[in-house]
Amino acid sequence: MLSTAHSPLARAGLGPMTGVTRASQATVADLLTQLRLALVDRYTLERELGAGGMATVYLAQDLKHDGEVALKVLRPDLAAVLGAERFLQEIRISAKLDHPHILTLIDSGADDGFVWYCAKLGISRWSADSKSDARV
Repeated sequence: MLSTAHSPLARAGLGPMTGVTRASQATVADLLTQLRLALVDRYTLERELGAGGMATVYLAQDLKHDGEVALKVLRPDLAAVLGAERFLQEIRISAKLDHPHILTLIDSGADDGFVWYCAKLGISRWSADSKSDARV
């Protein structure tokens, strides 16, 4: 079993089953505002790139390194009900991966009830000249 004693969630004072009460009781607009405020010193959220059953991915501007990143945020309602252990495991696994077709994890944390991680943005674009998929 993987230890969560040093996880971002544990450092934020949240156990895997205690949930994220502040964030889980808010509306979607409130959540986005709270997320923006929680990360205001590090990232500027520009827009949603996609959402799944577990998390939402945003296009964000990394203020420290002046570049675009993908910011994946665990849904607070899931964290409140199921805990964040599976998402934290995803963070640990992602941090170990190094492959040209997998986004590189560069940061993670738990701020104001949000558990998140950030990856370098690698957008694949179709090149008509070379007929190949190239990462930009």
